[in-house]
Amino acid sequence: MSLFDDDEFYSPKLSRWRRRRIASAPWPSWRRSGRYTSLIAASVAGGALLMLILVTPLFVLSWADRDDGGGGIADVAEQPEQVVRVVEALKPAIVSVVSAHEGEAGSEGISEASIGSGIVIAKDGTRGRIVTNYHVIEGATSIEVVLSDGERLDAKLIGGDALTDLAVLEADGRKLPRIAEFGDSGKLREGEAVIAIGHPFGLGFSPTFTLGIISSLHRIIPISLAMDGNIDWEMDLLQTDAAINHGNSGGALVGLDGKVIGINSMKVAQPGVEGLGFAIPSNVASPIIRELEQYGKIRRPYMGVATVDLGLYRDSGKTEDVLKIPAEVTDGIIVLEAYGPSKEAGLRTNDVIVSLDGVSIDSTLALRKFLYTNKKVGDKVRVEYYRGNKENTVDVRLTESPEQ
Repeated sequence: MSLFDDDEFYSPKLSRWRRRRIASAPWPSWRRSGRYTSLIAASVAGGALLMLILVTPLFVLSWADRDDGGGGIADVAEQPEQVVRVVEALKPAIVSVVSAHEGEAGSEGISEASIGSGIVIAKDGTRGRIVTNYHVIEGATSIEVVLSDGERLDAKLIGGDALTDLAVLEADGRKLPRIAEFGDSGKLREGEAVIAIGHPFGLGFSPTFTLGIISSLHRIIPISLAMDGNIDWEMDLLQTDAAINHGNSGGALVGLDGKVIGINSMKVAQPGVEGLGFAIPSNVASPIIRELEQYGKIRRPYMGVATVDLGLYRDSGKTEDVLKIPAEVTDGIIVLEAYGPSKEAGLRTNDVIVSLDGVSIDSTLALRKFLYTNKKVGDKVRVEYYRGNKENTVDVRLTESPEQ
């Protein structure tokens, strides 16, 4: 069993009458929805809750044990006060995000809603911007944000991106009480104190706060958008033991300086696993947010090939009969079909791509990561490939992905 199985990912989905009553029903029942498990990363739309994790007492002990030149006892008294100040300052900047969806087939006239959290990042007159997770609003027919005092505001989607699980909303900036400031996640250290802020379970739409530490600075999580076992992307996330529950998706992970250093996105929820929550680092999220604000999407370079990993195909024993490539070529990707830029450059079915710009490519994921990390729309990429037993090279001019 893999660490992230389908059974571990849940999202709240409420009928319209439950949506109206949620403020007075602090512990609503939830039912699983396949629609909201389309992302492996969508574990926290709000992530499957097994138990509440009480991390504060353990963390206070770690403060007391710290050797900092004799000032530890004074710091223990100061740290909780810092937490209080952060909570008071950030509470108004964290909103609940309620997205309505059309009912399933056979439920005409009935709508459903999912609940997540959002962070107010900007306001300029009547325009206010809120960032949340894409899986919170995916497929929504209408979106509301609910402030910490219960006031509801209509919101619209400015842009969203499934691969990075981020979305930007717009609401009336005059009604948003304050914004949250983003910090530098590149300066974080393992063991630093953090506070997770969000709206778990839609508890009266009032934010809750949990305290923990940064457990890891770089935790790689595979993403399968279609939930079919094929890995589309790998997210580089912060890991924390601060409790992250249903409805926390899109909420803030905040340092004791009051700055947002992560956007809560997922957790592991399976028997025997506690305190494994994940957040998108602020330094990763910030450029994505800016591009979503500017273009409404992420403009990714497009090469135009449908591929399968050579290693998988070799297992079938057909490489010699069909591909006729040299036996020493063991890593690469097979072109199933060429489109657009690749087709124009001359690539075709059964070509085996082995490198891009001299960098070895052994999987479709490796190709995607190379292009998205190193290239932009309009760039050229030099493709080294085999057609039969002959090695060839061609330049492909990258265009914008039509899927974005």
